[in-house]
Amino acid sequence: MNPPKLNLSKAHAVQSPVIHGQSATKGTVSNDRQLTGSIAVGEPPALPLRVLYYSHTADVSGAEISLLLTISHMPKADSILVAPLGELLKRAERQGIHCRAVSSFRARMTSNPVGLLRGIVGTVAAGLELRRVVGEVKPDVIHANSIRAGLIATVAAVGKEKTCQVVWHVRDNLAENLPGRVIRRVAGWRVNAVFAISTAIQENFATTAKLRRKTVVAHNGIDVSQPTGVSLRGEFGVPEAAFVIAAVGQIAPWKRQMDAVVSFSEFHRQVPRSELWIVGEPKFRRENVEYERQLREAVTTSGLSNNVRFLGFREDVMNVMNSADVLLVTSDNEPFGRVIIEAMLASKPVIGTRGGGVPEIIEHERTGILVNTGDTTAMTRALARLHEDRRWARELGRSGRDRVLHRFSIQSTTECIYRVYLQHVFAKGREYLHEAVYRFGGQ
Repeated sequence: MNPPKLNLSKAHAVQSPVIHGQSATKGTVSNDRQLTGSIAVGEPPALPLRVLYYSHTADVSGAEISLLLTISHMPKADSILVAPLGELLKRAERQGIHCRAVSSFRARMTSNPVGLLRGIVGTVAAGLELRRVVGEVKPDVIHANSIRAGLIATVAAVGKEKTCQVVWHVRDNLAENLPGRVIRRVAGWRVNAVFAISTAIQENFATTAKLRRKTVVAHNGIDVSQPTGVSLRGEFGVPEAAFVIAAVGQIAPWKRQMDAVVSFSEFHRQVPRSELWIVGEPKFRRENVEYERQLREAVTTSGLSNNVRFLGFREDVMNVMNSADVLLVTSDNEPFGRVIIEAMLASKPVIGTRGGGVPEIIEHERTGILVNTGDTTAMTRALARLHEDRRWARELGRSGRDRVLHRFSIQSTTECIYRVYLQHVFAKGREYLHEAVYRFGGQ
């Protein structure tokens, strides 16, 4: 017997925006790509906001972790996650999120004519498949989790502009080449709102007045109520006296983990009882796999094999943060840096590169240390300073935690996103927006 489907009725389309939570019924993913969750029967929610979240990838990295957090902390809407079968939907299912599986789509943004044509064809095909799901679910909002997902969602929503709003969540820098200009034009023409994960991303993406009016900064947030983790030192046989440096993030050339290896190599000469933990794995591209090989080769060549640990992808990031003395972020133009706020929540000092969204999180020498990208000498000096002045390091950690608690909670992020939903879904009924803004203490 097939399980019941989600109630897709929109008969309650005009109600007062009194907030109700999501159903406690868990969603499941089936191989026949049918939605198999259900909303508890009875009185329909007073606020008829139905949001379809779309991810074009099944892989899980920082963007997908942020997406799952957003959905699970958005209790004021009936939510469904649409994505290819894979790790993302598995995690969503475990969290009780309603899910629907679609075909996977992979395409790189390129100026190569053949690659560009292949990408356009794939985007249209994925958009038509998503359009069928949209026709069944009848969402008020399609929330696309990336630029690629946004293009597909925009195709899916053609002709549905009066009943379905499209928002893009922009999490990466977009080039100023021809494809980048076309994408910005599409966003300015067809998209109702854009969320940028940092002011740096907003400035990169919203290069026209029309896009600037549509773009809102919604910093990534984390669950500040979560435990700060337990130490892994015992598991790895690392003494408490050892100075542990963590470099956390997907392994990729633009993350510049090689800078962490170089700076640690010099630091280790000064502090022999030290370790570097490289946490993450190569995803999405073959060159990332090659970069990991180069990192491992550099570690071996430098004679650091016993002092550098490659821990791979770990779900217990807070345990890693709890175990480390400092987080080292070496990225080139990091869009935001969710690992930074995770380390700060664990009261650990952070060394990060100037550029991208990192300076929006780290206040230099108040909640962390900022260095120029690629300046491995400055990184080594910063590591030595934190090692020598443990009291100051603890002060940075405490200040960083306070900053996260006040600025980067997932509750703040979802409230910002929800307000934008209301502004567009209820744009023609201003009494709804006024009541909602009043409810959340907005201006």
